[in-house]
Amino acid sequence: MFRWQRAYRYQGLAGLVDGRWEGAGSSGGGSGGRGEDDPFLVQIKGLWLDLKRKPLKVCHEIACYTADQHGWPKCSYEAARRYVKRIPEPVVLKLRFGKDDAADTYVERDYNSIASNDIWCGDHHQFDVVVLDESGEPCRPWLTGWEDLRSRLFPGWEIRTAAPCTDPILSAFHAGAKAYGVPRNVYVDNGKDYDSWALHGRTKQEKTRIHVEHDGERLKGAFALLGVGKLQAHPYNARAKPIERAFRTVCDRFSRLWPSYCGNKPENRPEGLAALIKAGKLPGIAEFRQKFAQWLESDYHLAAHHGQGMDGRSPAQVWQEHLGAMRTAPEGALDALCLKPTRPVKVGRIGVVYEGMSYGADCGELFPLVGKEVALRVDDQDRSKVQVWSVEGKFICIARQNAKVPFAVNGQEIRQALKQRAKLRKLRREYHERHEDMNANVVDLAIAAAAKRNKANRPQGADPGGGSPVLRPVRTAIDDQFPALQRAMEREQLRPAVGAETVPSLTDVGAMLNSQGRPMPATDAPAGDVFFRLTERLRGES
Repeated sequence: MFRWQRAYRYQGLAGLVDGRWEGAGSSGGGSGGRGEDDPFLVQIKGLWLDLKRKPLKVCHEIACYTADQHGWPKCSYEAARRYVKRIPEPVVLKLRFGKDDAADTYVERDYNSIASNDIWCGDHHQFDVVVLDESGEPCRPWLTGWEDLRSRLFPGWEIRTAAPCTDPILSAFHAGAKAYGVPRNVYVDNGKDYDSWALHGRTKQEKTRIHVEHDGERLKGAFALLGVGKLQAHPYNARAKPIERAFRTVCDRFSRLWPSYCGNKPENRPEGLAALIKAGKLPGIAEFRQKFAQWLESDYHLAAHHGQGMDGRSPAQVWQEHLGAMRTAPEGALDALCLKPTRPVKVGRIGVVYEGMSYGADCGELFPLVGKEVALRVDDQDRSKVQVWSVEGKFICIARQNAKVPFAVNGQEIRQALKQRAKLRKLRREYHERHEDMNANVVDLAIAAAAKRNKANRPQGADPGGGSPVLRPVRTAIDDQFPALQRAMEREQLRPAVGAETVPSLTDVGAMLNSQGRPMPATDAPAGDVFFRLTERLRGES
């Protein structure tokens, strides 16, 4: 009876209607059968679905005050409580608790459809353990790992104290490919270190721009050169990478065992950790790497797994049972292709420059390439030398770092530097002497090369074995004038040149007459008389 009185006081006669058993489409729950568009219920829902998580009592009071101002019908607090309980849980988790994917459905993957070494998933994980780095400072190391998705085995991994980048990715991949074979595909996220130029030959931004090309062929990354395909994870979703589940196992069964475990959150940090760090009683990074390798081989790889497709077997067993043909690469080629490739750099007078360091000033193989672009492959752990490759993928040489002479140089050091410079000049001179003869007959070589290149384009009639062409004389307008023109040309040949001090010899005149079928008259007269007599004779004939 008291509830009826309270409902009547708030809603009038509508509050006496029992709507508890009405369908979800109506307001139900004692709200008088009003729909979801009722302004009072909309006000309740808008106030309650907020990240500030205001109590429902406060939301109801504010809604009642607003209803009095606008004349809306109201409902009781119990009706409001039953109403908010009918709001779908995913909506509550998203709007009231800020959990985007806590109640989302997920896609199940069929691991039985793939074989071992078909897909490697890679990612980074920061250990929840404080260790001492190489310089003796406390830090949390990073794990860069590759997981075989079929067997959950870790074929390759790398632990470093610095922030993750492309270098440990290639190093871990090289270790895994060397021990377990080259995978067919890699499954990575959209981070800059995994979506880098060194791995794929182009970055995420370059996918929508013109490709970097040299001589019509785009430079390729390490994965493309090894024939490894790339699968992209769904962006902004950590659950899209199955290796995250393996990282949780690493944390539970390895990281928590260390006295310097710091927890994954500040509130989970163990007591006494600050005193342990202050006392310097922390493990070193070398010891930490060694222990992780031992734990991985003796525990993780041999422990029974119960995920999909594992059936209580260990990763080592599943990898062995579901491995088909192992894809391998020559050791030297694998070592070279897993070095970090750089973008094309130009060869200068002192060789090539990478990150402020110059290489190859004494490499004779680089002298012919001055002014041209080459690609470098760099070992991040050994910067004393780099491999030099052409942009087409041909090996050129190994260039060592150039030595620098200090300002306060002594006699021995300056003599050594001058000796090195003399050696370089000798190499340049020998190279020039070997190639200077090539330009001696460049015109003849070009003509001969053009003739050979265009031999197929030669007309068949011009070929000696192609037969004589059919001749068809063409009459011109000066055919009747041609005999006079011909005689004039003959006389012009007999006339001495302007300024000539001599006249043609009898031998020249005889040769000319013989060519015309007229014998040379025998005479003992001087050459000048004979010449003028012959001239008069020719004039009379004409």
